[in-house]
Amino acid sequence: QAEDGIRDYKVTGVQTCALPIFPPESPPGIQFNISHSGGRVLLAATWGTAVGVDVEVPRPGVEIEELLRRFFSPDEVAAWQHLPLELRTSGFYHLWTRKEAVIKAVGRGLSLPLNSFQVTFDPRGPCQVLVAPPETPSAFEWTLCDLTEPVRLRSPAEAPPAHAALALPGHPFELEWRPAEELQIGRAHV
Repeated sequence: QAEDGIRDYKVTGVQTCALPIFPPESPPGIQFNISHSGGRVLLAATWGTAVGVDVEVPRPGVEIEELLRRFFSPDEVAAWQHLPLELRTSGFYHLWTRKEAVIKAVGRGLSLPLNSFQVTFDPRGPCQVLVAPPETPSAFEWTLCDLTEPVRLRSPAEAPPAHAALALPGHPFELEWRPAEELQIGRAHV
């Protein structure tokens, strides 16, 4: 244990889907997830509850309609096509980040097909799980939170826009924001 009270914990292995394994003496119940895109990093940590986060900075040249048809359900493709043209790019990134956050919270990575569950993605509407992933809590029991606006408000003015989401299989929870420079994070060794 260091003088600052922060203890080092060594990651002792990796589970299926690249989830870290901590040694038995590490604090029980710590769950975390991290995502990065376009120079942005989003980290969520919980005590005793699985969590998933995703952040995406849109990139030019992404074939959105092709990705939708390839990975998402026909109902989602149809709902996306019904969005006004000016909301389609934002709608796609809402869909992508929310689904990515859910599959990360489940802990099965892309072995969980993106078309096996449904989330809302209209930027004008609520953020929620509509159809839960197989073998998880019901849709009503999921917490899905759109973090796009909070990320924008906490970013430098010159930073490119980003879409972000957080998912927890259960509710309620208290969201607390901490800028990276305020965090006192122990040193991890891989």
